[in-house]
Amino acid sequence: MPSSGLDPYGYVKDRERGIRTIRDDETLVVRRIFREAAEGRTVRDIVRRLNADGIPAPGVKAPGGSGRWWNSSVHRILRESTSKGEAAAFRDKTVH
Repeated sequence: MPSSGLDPYGYVKDRERGIRTIRDDETLVVRRIFREAAEGRTVRDIVRRLNADGIPAPGVKAPGGSGRWWNSSVHRILRESTSKGEAAAFRDKTVH
């Protein structure tokens, strides 16, 4: 998958090849989020469980990153097409 900008949670940029590759450790967390959502857990409950288990949140390495999960983080993962394994290249449309 060609990459530009920030990498979605679960991916890391392979600078040598210029593409995103899957991060196995974060992929396990993404799968857990989808599994718990499919089981009927609320986003708030998923967030509480991730924080209780000490799972590092997206952006933990960024300056000012808290390391805590927030509802918006889980919502973003559940909405992102890349988290679902869908290609995201050339999705923008130009309107004239």
